[in-house]
Amino acid sequence: MENNECQTFQGFLNEAVKDNEEIRRLQEFMGYCLVKRAGFPNYLVLFGNSRSKAVFLDVVTRLVGFEKCSFEALALDIYDFAPLLRRSALNIAKIGDLDLNACRPVLHTIVGGDPCNARDDDGTSIVFIPTCKLIFSHPGSLADISMPAGVRARILPVTFRADPPAHFTPDMMTGVRSFAIEGWWRLFERGRFERPSVLFPPVGTHDSNKSFQD
Repeated sequence: MENNECQTFQGFLNEAVKDNEEIRRLQEFMGYCLVKRAGFPNYLVLFGNSRSKAVFLDVVTRLVGFEKCSFEALALDIYDFAPLLRRSALNIAKIGDLDLNACRPVLHTIVGGDPCNARDDDGTSIVFIPTCKLIFSHPGSLADISMPAGVRARILPVTFRADPPAHFTPDMMTGVRSFAIEGWWRLFERGRFERPSVLFPPVGTHDSNKSFQD
């Protein structure tokens, strides 16, 4: 985290998240939200009940652009989500007690980068490749949600552990874009999101190069 333009925002993340691995994950996902492409079959889930999570979501919404963001609850049927996915670069939703396993087919379709058969607003049949990124918010902890293998292989968890420092507000966007772009290039060069150590702790001779997308 050497981006001098964005020391205020990085300071906010350092105090709110307090975990370098998770901060790098946020940075890379922010960068991913800026590119209109699929290819990384993962979604971000933010845990915790501190005000800092809302501040972060405000920052990301400003970064992507309000007009490119949506805030729709996850649907069990891809047909209910298709029009939204075509218009939005980012969808932010609360998951509460929602079992992500129940919505796994829809999630896999959205983040998988494969052609999707659906219907448009007027009922016309369409085929498109979703590029909308997904962020979910949960007030509890990682232990509070169902974690079957299909979810475990795609979730990018981040916990907001403390309220935001008083000196940072969402309108302090200086350097945030370059911070996100730095994260995108790191993600692009690696070719995958790193496996979260909280879900995949190293055991013996763990292969750190094994794709998180498997």
